[in-house]
Amino acid sequence: MADISMSELIELEKEATASLDGIELNNKTMQRPQENNPTLNVDASVKVVVSDNHLEANMCVFSPQFSGKDITVEAMRQALKDEHVVYGIDEELLEEIAANKLYDKIFTVASGYAAVDGENGRVKNLFDTDKKLVPRKLEDGSVDYRDLGLIVNVRVNDLICEIVPETQGEEGMNVYGQVIAPRPGRPPLVPQGSNTVLSADGTKLFAAESGNLVYMGGRFNVVTTFQISSDIDVKTGNINFLGDVVIKGSVQEGFSVTAGKTITV
Repeated sequence: MADISMSELIELEKEATASLDGIELNNKTMQRPQENNPTLNVDASVKVVVSDNHLEANMCVFSPQFSGKDITVEAMRQALKDEHVVYGIDEELLEEIAANKLYDKIFTVASGYAAVDGENGRVKNLFDTDKKLVPRKLEDGSVDYRDLGLIVNVRVNDLICEIVPETQGEEGMNVYGQVIAPRPGRPPLVPQGSNTVLSADGTKLFAAESGNLVYMGGRFNVVTTFQISSDIDVKTGNINFLGDVVIKGSVQEGFSVTAGKTITV
């Protein structure tokens, strides 16, 4: 197939307004001469140009000159076939062009459809991955400066995050009848760490143990023992943990430690 650009096709269309042996041809209303000179007879001709992405086939039917033959649907079909255009042909438009002698104009006579690329998978976190120690705001609007959120308690079977799988996308089709493969989405990185379990369908991450939920290295981990090497003071806030607590320092006055299991100071 000879590839020409759309601009070249437009130039070809403009050529329909050029003079032929002193006879002006108008690209809207073709004026036939009164005399019939067989040497000037030119049948209607067809030019087909396929877009660079192969999703459209554009056609221009150049008008017959003098006693040349009008275009036929069969001739337009053959022109498309010669350019290997087989999909999405607008048969009604071909009939209309032939019936109404729609010459010297550009029509999109065949259309394909583009592939739809898949979407990347993603993770919907139900807990913050960027822990910040901030005082807890109480219902009355005040804040508890002794509760800084140092520990995130989770229990067995608590839902940590949801995994939304990638999609494969949808195929397209070009005017050559060739399938256009979509680009599949990338699978998400599942943040499964220690003491967590993934659902059978791979879409949910649960806590497998009760403990402190820690996000580290791109993964959620449940730590069953909370260990702190400093004092329990304004820097840490109160400690309230479901598992074992090990404190290397001391508990300063006005602060408390609560554990679901043992406390070692």
